[in-house]
Amino acid sequence: MLWVKESNKKNALFVDIFKSNKLQRPVNFIESKACSPPRKSDTVALRKRKEGNELFGQREWAEAMEMYNESLCFAKNGSKHISLAYANRSSCFLNMKLYNECLIDIELAKEAGYPMDLMEKLNQRKEDCLKSIEKAAKSLQIFEPKLSYEADEKFPCMANVLKFEQGDDGDYALCAKEDIDVGQTIVVESAFVKCLLRYGRKCSICLKGNTNLVPCENCATAMFCSNECKVSFLHKYECGLRYSEDESLNGGILEAARAIILGVNAFTTVDQLMEFVEQTISSDPNELLDSLIDEQSKYRAFLKLPLANDDDDDIFIAIAYCTYKFILNIPGIKAIFESRKHRRFLMHFVTHCMKVTSKNSLQEVRVVRRKEYALVYTQTGAITKYLKHSCAPNATMSQTNGNLICVTVRPVKMGERLLISCYDMLLDSKETRQRQLWENKQFICQCTRCEGHTATLAQRKRIASDPDFHDIIFSYPITESDVDKLPQMIAKCEAVSRKYGDVIWCDEIGRVINIYIKLLNFRMSGLF
Repeated sequence: MLWVKESNKKNALFVDIFKSNKLQRPVNFIESKACSPPRKSDTVALRKRKEGNELFGQREWAEAMEMYNESLCFAKNGSKHISLAYANRSSCFLNMKLYNECLIDIELAKEAGYPMDLMEKLNQRKEDCLKSIEKAAKSLQIFEPKLSYEADEKFPCMANVLKFEQGDDGDYALCAKEDIDVGQTIVVESAFVKCLLRYGRKCSICLKGNTNLVPCENCATAMFCSNECKVSFLHKYECGLRYSEDESLNGGILEAARAIILGVNAFTTVDQLMEFVEQTISSDPNELLDSLIDEQSKYRAFLKLPLANDDDDDIFIAIAYCTYKFILNIPGIKAIFESRKHRRFLMHFVTHCMKVTSKNSLQEVRVVRRKEYALVYTQTGAITKYLKHSCAPNATMSQTNGNLICVTVRPVKMGERLLISCYDMLLDSKETRQRQLWENKQFICQCTRCEGHTATLAQRKRIASDPDFHDIIFSYPITESDVDKLPQMIAKCEAVSRKYGDVIWCDEIGRVINIYIKLLNFRMSGLF
């Protein structure tokens, strides 16, 4: 294969690389972190539920629910701990005003054999939930993003008011086919590769959260939001898989493994996969995609994403080697890559997928128990490649429930490119922005803001004296108890952004857009 031959000109074969003394230490270090997958255990299920009860007593509903989810994962089939965890989780939903989810969990608890001596308490919770609904108390809903326009025929993840435009450098970017107002959702892409690292948080397949997750009956590492996810071919291969307790290492390996599994599933034979990958990798890196309709077109888009430059990174190569060995231990995969030719292809295929995800995956990091940061999930989509960076953006890219969502934050005129800020640094100095962009992307920004263009003093004074500007600045931040104010604050941000849409970026506009983006993220990641 051409691709494998070209790869061998740059790198020695994996087998030779990993046998070298140079890489023994990082390989051994990574392999020493390997762990056995957790198994069903009622003892662990009980401990997790007690931890959830402690968090519940502290009114930490979301954290308590995560513990109840983990209790469900560990509880053995038919165990009383299943019904008790569902019942306890229903109380979290009630306090979070997710009344429909509360009622579903109550029924799940009963179906799982909830103890009769505790049934009165559960029935009372159901009655309280129904009363809240009857009183027209606001039942919060999971935010479900949708396009503000009709979808494009060939690229259904983006609105039909967008098109691809080729720049002087030959690269393509998204631009507006017509004027687009503030607050318009123009991209809703289901990420192609998704990998959950904290299994009590979301659906293991689609990453949907804050819903009635049910555990896998065979392993203690997966939960599902629907029967469709439960029977997914992905989990057929992945059931019980876990490489390490180290979430970052585990995530890198499982993410690459899922990318390989998606490729295997998209083709009838491994030879077809090899031919497809070789043709894709060797084609023009700046080619415009034909479509994003079927799995093969999405896979091609994934493979064409920019690559991380990790050829000389010993740790990266060591992780790739451990990933390769890990994938060959997945039931059903080892038999597919049986010949030397197929395994040689797999060696290089693993490194390519890892370079793609390393460069392009988005991550969610959350504070756990208000103490430590934890990596929750990673996901990689295709459309972000065409959203170019600017320190004076007119759009923002967010992620929720396995989706990548692009919303306009300033008016976009016909012919203008859609520009996002790669990092949360709208209020930072030019020196800070440039340093962060170079350290993370080896990129020097030359946007209008970085070139020194800004609003006039008169325009800045006009914005600063606007009563709506003051309301926005002094009403932020908001908390979960201020949920009713969220739509009003978002609307006010949009009105100010629209009012000064023709003004060049300045600190005053930056403060409004920064708050607006945080409010949008608050809505997309929460229950509003």
